[in-house]
Amino acid sequence: MIKNIDNIYYEIIDNLRLKIESDFGSVSKFCQEKNICRFNLSKVFHKHQVLSVTHYIKICVALGMLCPEHNIDVETNLSLRDYLRIDHHSITMSLLSMIAI
Repeated sequence: MIKNIDNIYYEIIDNLRLKIESDFGSVSKFCQEKNICRFNLSKVFHKHQVLSVTHYIKICVALGMLCPEHNIDVETNLSLRDYLRIDHHSITMSLLSMIAI
């Protein structure tokens, strides 16, 4: 069965939340320890906001799924230049690991 992009996206979001809760006990504790905006992440988890590539990378770095050099300053928009610097294989593998949970 081929999944559509929305289903894959929401599966990734749901599994990302499960991983955060498994590793940290709660989303609040994760956000506090890793300096992630709990309000915005909560909106993502409740499907009121979509997760940007920049925030996804920051969360993956905080979870140890990506190396810190993949992190991008979340105060700026992801530029094409920054995007081209990313190790796409590692990001793809992290996405696939969230689907496989």
